[in-house]
Amino acid sequence: MKLGIDLTFLGESFGGGKDQFIYNLLAGWQEQGWADELVLFLYPHAQDRIRELVPTAQVVVVEERFSWMPKKLARDLWFRTFVLPGLVQKQGVDALFFPQAGTGFRRLSVPTAVNPHDIQFIEYPERAGLGERLKTRLLYTADFRLRDIIVAISDYDRSAMAKHFPDQAGKLVRIYNPIRFGEEKQLEKPLDPPVILAVNIGFVHKNTETLIQAFERVADRITHDLILVGNLRPETAHLRTLVSKSPWRYRMRLTGYLNEQELGRLYAGSDLFVTPSLYEGFGMPPVEAMGQGVAVVSSRETALPEATLERAFYYEPALSAEALGARILAVLGDPPDQETLIRIGNEVRARYDYRQIAAEYRAFFVRLTQPERSVDAGVHVSERTRTN
Repeated sequence: MKLGIDLTFLGESFGGGKDQFIYNLLAGWQEQGWADELVLFLYPHAQDRIRELVPTAQVVVVEERFSWMPKKLARDLWFRTFVLPGLVQKQGVDALFFPQAGTGFRRLSVPTAVNPHDIQFIEYPERAGLGERLKTRLLYTADFRLRDIIVAISDYDRSAMAKHFPDQAGKLVRIYNPIRFGEEKQLEKPLDPPVILAVNIGFVHKNTETLIQAFERVADRITHDLILVGNLRPETAHLRTLVSKSPWRYRMRLTGYLNEQELGRLYAGSDLFVTPSLYEGFGMPPVEAMGQGVAVVSSRETALPEATLERAFYYEPALSAEALGARILAVLGDPPDQETLIRIGNEVRARYDYRQIAAEYRAFFVRLTQPERSVDAGVHVSERTRTN
């Protein structure tokens, strides 16, 4: 098998969970000894990081054209519609994987799969402006119609996609996200002061404002600092103001982006991880925390209970700072014992380890590229490709 993966969605800076997803998947592919099956299409700025992750994969570096276009997405769509099909044919690729939505407006000569990650702005259109809603609807409609397989990252995600795109429901396959877990919680010295941690806070739906308000409610009854990790975006830049004007600002810290080593130390040293998110197709950070033996407080929104295996400490409603603050106090006041946290961590690691998920993806693509066999979506490959 020769599997092509379009990595042109990767930007010059870290883009959050969607970038981490593909990094984890590629690392799993490399460690299992399958990277020589991969043909990776990417822009020059991404090649150093990718070559480090998968040194034995074939890398096809393409120049980013039409730099005058103000939006990267417009340049990417041009490439995927008019350039990538020819490259796929030239490289002799057997199947092509798009790890993000916006796959272009053209069918390809080989089977294709897309992982759009979630459909938040279709499921909750009130959370986006008119332009964003129209763009999302256009791209997802094209992706779901033109691609042979749609990978959902949770059962919740699969159900949401089937509800909004019933004509394409037969293409849906659920494969969970791959997680590269750090070392289990074992610091020689605990962090001082103790830490409550939240990661990937830069999007509005992460609901970080509620966490800040909850921390303010309970700060006088705990000794912990609140550490908020992740790059802010224009729509969440106001969080800096909230922190700077808070009476508890000296116990709250916005770190921006942290590399894996820095983040791993925070995971290992934290007493509590909190995710108050309003929407997740999966939700990688709380799973990462659980896998490293950290107690997790989570909202019950969308895919979070599923992804956390119903093993977190949940609160609701998600927008209630009072409910979140009370849950934080309860867990810190009566924390789970280490044996329980280790058991939960082992369950999470067993389910989402990046090498195991890479094996699931590879098995799926092997089936997809063998016409005599069917894939999990229940659609026979040869029948599907004939209809293209």
